[in-house]
Amino acid sequence: MTASRILVVANTFPPVHGGSAVVYDSLGRFGGGRISVLAPKLDYRTGTPVPGWKAFDVEAPFPVHRLPLLRTYLSHHEGNRLRWAFERARDLTIRIRLLRGIGGLVRSEQVRVLCIGELVASGWLARAAQRLFGLTCVIYVHGEEATTETPYDRDGRRRRQALAAADGIVAVSVFTRDVLVARFGVARDKIALIRNGVDLQRFTPRPRRTDLVARYGLANKRVLLTVGRLSARKGMDRVIESLPALRRICPDLVYLIVGEGPFRGALQSLAGRLGVAGSVVLAGDVPDEVLADHYALADVFIMANRTMPDGDTEGFGLVFLEANACGIPVIAGRDGGSADAVTDGVNGLVIDGDDPAAIGATVGRLLSDPHLCDLLRQQGLAVAGNSGWDRKVEAFLRYCDQLRDAATRRS
Repeated sequence: MTASRILVVANTFPPVHGGSAVVYDSLGRFGGGRISVLAPKLDYRTGTPVPGWKAFDVEAPFPVHRLPLLRTYLSHHEGNRLRWAFERARDLTIRIRLLRGIGGLVRSEQVRVLCIGELVASGWLARAAQRLFGLTCVIYVHGEEATTETPYDRDGRRRRQALAAADGIVAVSVFTRDVLVARFGVARDKIALIRNGVDLQRFTPRPRRTDLVARYGLANKRVLLTVGRLSARKGMDRVIESLPALRRICPDLVYLIVGEGPFRGALQSLAGRLGVAGSVVLAGDVPDEVLADHYALADVFIMANRTMPDGDTEGFGLVFLEANACGIPVIAGRDGGSADAVTDGVNGLVIDGDDPAAIGATVGRLLSDPHLCDLLRQQGLAVAGNSGWDRKVEAFLRYCDQLRDAATRRS
């Protein structure tokens, strides 16, 4: 097989936090020098610079290129024709600049494969890049972009067209693959199942850092931890709702939440109304270099993920593998693709993430059963050990080469 150079177009990319950002960063880091990334300088939601992008790019061990924006705005302006026309003109400008940027990298870096990292807003690139540059195009699908209703593509037509145009598709979980087949009519053999991985050098078991224990007031406390963007589908609210009953049997319990997002105010208000504000610590975003140290603070990791009414759900949940790699027993919600990350009774426990009583009972069970915790800890380490990003990226590179070779034979 020919080893083709690959360009990943990723709107969500470090130093922005998020699961998909970790995936695309990992492709570059473990890509053996074959992968470059094209990412934005600005946050498309605010138009403000992404904090720290220059420093990140300088230190990255792979080429990172930036344009002001990569994606179209997904605003919906029904009834406002002037605003709609303005948005359309701005979208066209963004698309032209993006295509010019890709074309330049095709020439300067001899790119042959384009990996599209956002189905909804960037799926149009597949057909355009094939026709303009002769690229083989792969769309990387995580899950929520295939399940969530969006005003930009209410009937799924744009997504179906993009998926049909792509030479290949990567799905991060069986759940995601099955959604693509059932909802968008994608042929199963067109989809490569490459589950998310974990950086086994970065995430390792370690003792609690005393400075972090002091910072969050965790001395002599047992710690329940969630790491993730503060959004309803992650289930932090349901965990908070389980705390009044949990604290009656475990009064020294603290719920530490690492991450930032639009749900922060709602979580603070909920904790106050339930009288458990003193047991909930919202740490906000933390630098990547200390994330593993935050996992090490936990006695139990939980993400009680659930499916929202608009279809938004977890596509995989790589935080479960990160916690496993740090030697922390985990609890996962059963919705979405978390079943690909957590097998009940093997590397964690699986619950109904929408049921505070079930959450409380399961957390209480783990906190009172050291033997079960140790079993899940050891089995979790074994699962994580077989899920290193080096293996996952090797599979991705092999898939891209197969697609490129097949396209070359057809031409």
